[in-house]
Amino acid sequence: MAKTRETEEAVILNLKDAYFLLALAVRYALGRRTYIVADTCDQVRAIAPKFEHQQHAALIEEIERCKDYGDDCDKRDWLSVLTWLKSELPRFETSTPAEAVITISQRDAYLFLVSAIRCTLGSGEYRNDEHTREQIRNQVRTIAPKLTPAQRGVLIRDVGNWQEWGWIDWSLLEWLKSQPHVLSL
Repeated sequence: MAKTRETEEAVILNLKDAYFLLALAVRYALGRRTYIVADTCDQVRAIAPKFEHQQHAALIEEIERCKDYGDDCDKRDWLSVLTWLKSELPRFETSTPAEAVITISQRDAYLFLVSAIRCTLGSGEYRNDEHTREQIRNQVRTIAPKLTPAQRGVLIRDVGNWQEWGWIDWSLLEWLKSQPHVLSL
């Protein structure tokens, strides 16, 4: 039986990790001309209310800094989410407990993780940042066991592409390849 949104496994992340992945997903999706724009904007609206004021301000700044939002439909999505973030910003003044968690769908966790990996591959800012790479490694270990074999295949390919930048993690790549997939129905 194929997985649907109703049968896929949920992924639980702490808010700090969820923000880290969402921030990289936003950076990756800005200027793209694919479905990832709409999906990322939807996720900003879905989980941003759980973040702190400074995290919202950083997302606003990232979106405003963009010089090319993509096609007209992509630009509409980004400007709409930007307007929403700005209008909601005063409501996000409260502090969220550090141990707070968020549950997201397996599909969304996969999209965040792939976007984060691709963002680090394409951004000179992150290529030599060991802290960012370690955070991504930790998220791969958290999320990968919940993914389908096809999704893990994409992760294996993308993690393997890190070799181009000289920071392949062979143990992570071997671990990814060894992960069984268990359907929970």
